Amino acid sequence: MTCCTMDAESVLALSTTSFSAEEVRLASQPLGEGLRQLDLSVSDVHCGGCISTIERALLTLPFVKTARVNLTARRVTCVYQEEIEAGATDPSKILAAINSAGYRAHLFTPSAPENDKTRNQLLLAIGVSGFAAANIMLLSVSV
Repeated sequence: MTCCTMDAESVLALSTTSFSAEEVRLASQPLGEGLRQLDLSVSDVHCGGCISTIERALLTLPFVKTARVNLTARRVTCVYQEEIEAGATDPSKILAAINSAGYRAHLFTPSAPENDKTRNQLLLAIGVSGFAAANIMLLSVSV
């Protein structure tokens, strides 16, 4: 028995929210050559058994190429083929597969864009202050 065995309360608490294929497609990022990457948040991941269960559930889908679970961040990264044949790819089945394995999956969107102006200014300020602090320490040692 693992730390993640499901009891009746946790089964009833599973999210019944379903996303349409278009919503999931919009949340995923294009990688080129017909591949898309979908990032999901799975807060119920606790151990290696959880990782194995989720990855196995996702890799059973015919259009999923890779599935990786990050235990620390509690994120699932799934790369899938956009169009195998007409209508065969339904990316909302990715969330359904995770839910059927007993875990709650939610669409994950980063909170800050990569070119965040405020963040870049703060990083520059920290760098300058660190450089100045190191120089002051060197001067104080020689005195």
